Amino acid sequence: MRRIGFVLLFVVALAFAGCGGGLEGTYSDEMGVVTYEFSSDGKVMITGPFGNAVQLDYELEGDRVLVKASEGAAQVLTITPEGHLDIGLAVLKKQDD
Repeated sequence: MRRIGFVLLFVVALAFAGCGGGLEGTYSDEMGVVTYEFSSDGKVMITGPFGNAVQLDYELEGDRVLVKASEGAAQVLTITPEGHLDIGLAVLKKQDD
């Protein structure tokens, strides 16, 4: 059972890493309060609850996505086995494009 979970996680990570080595698409929480819009060029546009937005760089490291702030700090997102993004306080699901 453990091996199946590892294989599934590996397949999900490969799917995210395809096409230019980056994520693509829009992910948001259930209520649409927070949105992360990823492009395959390593950029993510994050829109908050009041419509404020910021563009940052990101990198994939296995099942983790590192969103880098200009000060050198990084927010760590985890890719779940279902292909969602766990940001700590919420789980973001990919939206239909």
